[in-house]
Amino acid sequence: MSDKTMRDTIGRVLNGRGIVFVGIFGSRTKGVATENSDIDLMIQFDKKKKYGLFDLGGIKMDLEKELGKKVDLVTPFSLSPLLKDEIMKSMESIYDYR
Repeated sequence: MSDKTMRDTIGRVLNGRGIVFVGIFGSRTKGVATENSDIDLMIQFDKKKKYGLFDLGGIKMDLEKELGKKVDLVTPFSLSPLLKDEIMKSMESIYDYR
């Protein structure tokens, strides 16, 4: 799957779910991804949207089904302080409606 197709698919799957930001990071943005690499995403929900673990789990499952890859999903609030700077340095926006 091309990078553009992957990003378009992510946008399509997440459309209409109250998500205002999607960023991709990790091996995919560092240029070291392999065929077996997962897809690391950070999503941010609209402040008016209430969400929980079931919402995140459903989004993760839908993305994995459509992309055919393992997806690691984080939110800004779930980022480890130890990894935050590294993640933010490599992050590329897929879409940003903040």
